[in-house]
Amino acid sequence: MCRVCKRIFAIGIIALLGTFATLVGAQANKERVLFNFRNGDGNSTYPSQLTLDKAGNLYGTTAYGGDFCCGCYSGCGTVFKLAPDGSMNVLYYFECDYYGGSGCYPYGGVVQDPATGYLYGTTAGGGAVYRGTVFRLAPDGTEHVMHLFEGSDGADPETRLLRDGNGGLFGTTYSGGDYYYYGTVFKIMQDGSGFAVLHSFDGADGDEPRAHLKNDDAGNLYGVTTLGGTHDYGTVYEVMSDGTEMVLYSFSGGADGTYPIGGLAEDDFGNLYGTTYYGGSTNCTSGCGVIFRLSPNGNFKVLYAFKGGHDGATPSAGLLKGRDGVFYGTTYEGGNGNGTVFAIAPDGYKTNIYRFLGSPDGAHPSSRLVEDRHRYLYGTTDQGGTYGEGTIFAVRE
Repeated sequence: MCRVCKRIFAIGIIALLGTFATLVGAQANKERVLFNFRNGDGNSTYPSQLTLDKAGNLYGTTAYGGDFCCGCYSGCGTVFKLAPDGSMNVLYYFECDYYGGSGCYPYGGVVQDPATGYLYGTTAGGGAVYRGTVFRLAPDGTEHVMHLFEGSDGADPETRLLRDGNGGLFGTTYSGGDYYYYGTVFKIMQDGSGFAVLHSFDGADGDEPRAHLKNDDAGNLYGVTTLGGTHDYGTVYEVMSDGTEMVLYSFSGGADGTYPIGGLAEDDFGNLYGTTYYGGSTNCTSGCGVIFRLSPNGNFKVLYAFKGGHDGATPSAGLLKGRDGVFYGTTYEGGNGNGTVFAIAPDGYKTNIYRFLGSPDGAHPSSRLVEDRHRYLYGTTDQGGTYGEGTIFAVRE
């Protein structure tokens, strides 16, 4: 598990309750709890980033819990579907036996092929030598392991996969590769063929690439590493379509930010936007984190430094570019002490949309938001809610 990011993980189990009509908190006109996770019902918690289909169904994974014991450690995780009427259906329970089985601990969530309904994801554990897997889940609930990581080809993927228009899936492993420890960028086809390591990090060019990838029209991939680079505080990198890797920026650990965890977003001009977990403002012990912009010519700018307190602190999720051209994200801490949902314009004007209260509405969101055509934002929290085990929520922009 990521050395820097262990603190953001919560462990527990799911229960089926809550509806899309539930309004909570003092800001009830903005936030709705769609589902409350509960420990002890044979399902799971630590919910991932969500995937939204055209019918309004939300899909995701939970890293722990389920019907099967993973070495008697809180279960192996699940894939779930939350319908617009509030009904929850667990589509698959992972049943890792440490060295085999279907994998375990699916941190990254799933992506869907809308033409077939197949869901694709990764597990951080399980497989041939407990290095993780890439899996496919059919609409009828049949799971197929597409790739078993062995270490030299990567290890411990916590990433959400990226689909291109040609049947390719791209992801990262935060460990493994040619240098054993620093991680990889990989590609595999949706039919399970053609697995290839596109790049192995060596520390100098990045370490622990656990955020989702972003691509451009030319097939180039962009991402961040939590550690590594010139100062060992993380990097922004590009892997070109021919496999060449380039460090676009190395964080210094000061005003420019420290430890980027979430993935990147892009505007219409090719500028990349992201967040760092620490750094920036001196109001927090190690800085409260920043929002940054990196232009195609390499110009780096801190758009906003979080101030802590009501303003928010420690953003662990990447940004989402909304339909209105504004970027949306979350902070893990700050607000009322339980995290926030915020919006930031490309010019750096930032405002909070919602501050979580904790027990009624959720606490500590750590996954990227998704948006529907009505401009509602959907996300998950690691903690809080009715049972303290996290929520699925919707917030109006």
